[in-house]
Amino acid sequence: MNTAEAVKDMSVEDLERVLAKKKQVENQSKNQRRKEYESTRDDVVLKLVGRAKQQNLVLKAMKEEADVECSFIYDLMKEYGDLNNGNQGSFTVKTSDGKFKITRKNQKQKGFDERAIIAEKKLRLYLISFIKERDNTGGRKMYKLAMSLLERNASGDLDVNLVSRLYKMEDEFGDADYSAIMGLFRESYVENSTATYFQFFEKQPNGRYENIELAFSKL
Repeated sequence: MNTAEAVKDMSVEDLERVLAKKKQVENQSKNQRRKEYESTRDDVVLKLVGRAKQQNLVLKAMKEEADVECSFIYDLMKEYGDLNNGNQGSFTVKTSDGKFKITRKNQKQKGFDERAIIAEKKLRLYLISFIKERDNTGGRKMYKLAMSLLERNASGDLDVNLVSRLYKMEDEFGDADYSAIMGLFRESYVENSTATYFQFFEKQPNGRYENIELAFSKL
């Protein structure tokens, strides 16, 4: 008796039991594959994250060492007068044979201080008043555009490039109050930190220096 004939002779209850059993087997197989996948995935993630944490500690220790050693060299360079005025802590040193060199760069970081919060509140109130006075399509478009330029980035800070577009809208608003608010934004954008970067180089046979890359994404 072939399968088709066997099924034809089965009762409804028997067919339901067979189908239920088949579904149970399929679910068990699916669950097993899921567990195997999740186990393999977790093993890979844990292994790589563990190694990343180890390398992170190594790089942190190296950066701290570079800070100390290069600061020492920088002080020596100041004693010998081997520095350009206004270098702000940035310099490059080479080995005597010129095969290796290190560059340290100090870059001033700028951002908006607490005055920007005041300017932002003033601007929001100004825009609300602006749109109420005009109550037209053009006014609402300018309002939406200006508000979109106050969006904050992933760090919760105002984006200077977006705020700069607000500066360019002064002529469109043509209002002393708006200009005063923009002036407050400009005043609030100040230097607030210094970032230090290190680069390490090795001279190649062609005479060019090749960066010893430490950034994982560039290896």
